[in-house]
Formats: sequence, structure tokens, C-alpha cells
Amino acid sequence: MSLQDDLVALESARKNVGGKQCRIAEILAQLNAKDAAALNHLLDETQVFGTQIAETLTKNGHHTRGANVQHHRRRVKGGGCNCPLPNAAS
Repeated sequence: MSLQDDLVALESARKNVGGKQCRIAEILAQLNAKDAAALNHLLDETQVFGTQIAETLTKNGHHTRGANVQHHRRRVKGGGCNCPLPNAAS
């Protein structure tokens, strides 16, 4: 991915209706469908620590922290990121 692609992605993230996308949403948007589905599955799996997910994402070129994962996970309970819930009506 080029610098221009990254800058365009930042512009797109700013236009998110619910507010700025969180880091996990940015990563999900960059992944192919198979990888995104696997990540979404793990995000819902509470037996996997956020730090483990973050380390795996970072190892594969998507730098993030465990705190970002936990913040995204809290969208279900409120007080987390502005990302829509999975299967939420548009």
C-alpha cells in the first residue's frame, strides 16, 4: 500500500457518519473477506485476549494495541468505539 492509499484511507475514515473509525475498523476495511471474517469471529470470542489479537495483527503488518481491540469490543456494551454493531440495520 502506498502513502497515497493510506492518506486516502484517512480521508475516508473521517467521513464515517458515526464518527471517526476506530483502528480495528480501519484494519477490517483493509483485510480480504476471509481474514475479516476470522478477525470478527475472534473479536466476539472473549476467551482470546485483546493483546493476543493485537500482537497477531501487528505481526501481520497491521499495527495496533490490545487497548484498541478492547475499545472496539466494548461497542456492544456502550462506552466503546462508534463502529456499528455486526448485522446492525443500516
